[in-house]
Amino acid sequence: RPRQSFPSTLLWRRAVADRQANAPWQRLRFSWLLLLQLLAAALLTGAAIRPALAVHSELSADTVVVVDASATMQATDVRPSRFEAARTQARELISKLGSRDRLTLIAMGPEARLLASATGDQGTLSAALDRLQPGNGPADLAQALALAASAAGRAADSRLVLISDGITLTPPAPVTMPFPVEYREVGVSGENLAVTTLAVHPQADQRTAFVHVQNFGRQRHHADLDWRVDGHLADARGLDLAAGAGSDLVFPLPPGAQTVEAALTGSDLLAVDDAAWGIASPGRVRKVELVTAGNRFMQRALGLRPDLSVTVVAPAAYRPDPAVDLWVFDGFLPADLPPAPVWVVDPPAGRLGAGAMVAPGRVRATDPSDPLLQDVDLRDVHVARAHDLRATTFGGRSVLEGDAGPLLLVRDVPTPAALLAFDLHDADLPLRAAFPLLVDRVSAFLLPSAVPARAYRPDETVLLTPPAGATGLRVTLPSGRTADLHPARGAGAVAFGDTDQLGVYRVVPLGAGGP
Repeated sequence: RPRQSFPSTLLWRRAVADRQANAPWQRLRFSWLLLLQLLAAALLTGAAIRPALAVHSELSADTVVVVDASATMQATDVRPSRFEAARTQARELISKLGSRDRLTLIAMGPEARLLASATGDQGTLSAALDRLQPGNGPADLAQALALAASAAGRAADSRLVLISDGITLTPPAPVTMPFPVEYREVGVSGENLAVTTLAVHPQADQRTAFVHVQNFGRQRHHADLDWRVDGHLADARGLDLAAGAGSDLVFPLPPGAQTVEAALTGSDLLAVDDAAWGIASPGRVRKVELVTAGNRFMQRALGLRPDLSVTVVAPAAYRPDPAVDLWVFDGFLPADLPPAPVWVVDPPAGRLGAGAMVAPGRVRATDPSDPLLQDVDLRDVHVARAHDLRATTFGGRSVLEGDAGPLLLVRDVPTPAALLAFDLHDADLPLRAAFPLLVDRVSAFLLPSAVPARAYRPDETVLLTPPAGATGLRVTLPSGRTADLHPARGAGAVAFGDTDQLGVYRVVPLGAGGP
């Protein structure tokens, strides 16, 4: 077709339009309306096919998170502390909860605590985590795992996340969990100095305190140890400890001292074990009267206790005295026993049902787990002759026995009493280290202190025994807060478990007129 030039196409627009409308292929012209229609169609199509991206999730449908809140989590090798680092990790897990996920939050300390159970409410979980604070006690891993297994139940898709520094009490037996366990370690350093022992020598005169400081790290450390008596600085010593080494220090106690404290000063990653407290005063002194014709073994063993004032009288000089707290009758018994606690040694023949003399031979424990025999070594202890107590009217339970029956009986009703079947001069027991320990245990059984004299760790339950005539006890915590305790009817002791604070707790008896 030849090309022609025209001055105007006005006359031919209708013909051109008809030609374009009937052409099979045309060039697509831009249209905003068409573009919007195509976009709407694409969105509807995408929504209909439900697209998804498969990724690995840190949480299961039922997740149990255990946060370590024990004393070692206060270490500052991770800023601001190991506990805050663990709490941050727990918050991150809470923030990743899906609409169908559930999370259980458990605190691990001396006792495992359930903070939140199987919930997907992030606000509830975060609030429970914010209220959690580290304590001063150890971490009981076995108890925390048992609670976690119980809280997860039989859910098929369960998982445990343990956030801890790994310093826990050793489980008594291997623990098997029914679902996967992920351990997230917190803490980067093991450098630590600690006061591990503070003990006061039991002798009433020239009392001395012993302190042990241990370096648990892999580097040499220098520190100062301050020694305080009744809250006042009495001494200060510098320590230079090699890696893994310890140091023993001895401090004399001034007369009248009541409490002592040993504290490390300087920078340390874990401050909670840098101090220890002890009781220097023996407390209320109990009056003991030993009625004997001559038994220096018993007199010296009883005199080792600084809280006992021992008086020795001959049998002919015996007179009842209501001020005596404990009577010890050696080879003698009055016509009527006093109402106070009594320890009878080698009773006269026929009294209390004591039978004929027998040859017991080697001495052994009736029950090796008996607390009266703690640390008492009975090896190579023999008795030549003793009274036969198999038909005694004394009652009680047997603590020691021989080939011919029981040798030591104790009872706590109607009043505490003990019965030793032989004369100490007829046995090699007084020549053994077991003898003063046995006398200490039995005398403590007959005259129980309000607080047993031993070391206590934070968060440990203490069994307190009110003295005779008291209706209860008042405990003053290191913070100054007080708690009144009253044993149940028929119970001789009451348990006190609010011991998380560090320092000295003071216990006084409560009577009808107050403390």
